[in-house]
Amino acid sequence: MPRRRNGAPREWISEGSWPDGAFRPDAPVEVAHAVAIAAGLAAALDGRNKSDVATEAGVDRSTLYDILAGRAWPDTFTLAKLERHLGASLWPTDPEPALRRTE
Repeated sequence: MPRRRNGAPREWISEGSWPDGAFRPDAPVEVAHAVAIAAGLAAALDGRNKSDVATEAGVDRSTLYDILAGRAWPDTFTLAKLERHLGASLWPTDPEPALRRTE
């Protein structure tokens, strides 16, 4: 069984709010992935009703909202469903996406 990090991605924020805030210097690169996924998902939604998208993609509505809000780590199964339904790649292409950090 895969191990999960304690806490949610947004718990690494030191200033501001998810996903545009500045993150702690010790935030792992996985937080940058969660930020990039949330931003890509928000762009792919392009004003569509989130509840409808979740239902049509076959994911829980709360899961979609939690990914967007940084309250949950997105898993590959959910991302695959969303990518297929939205016709958009959500996983970052950069193996180490940029992340604004506090000093």
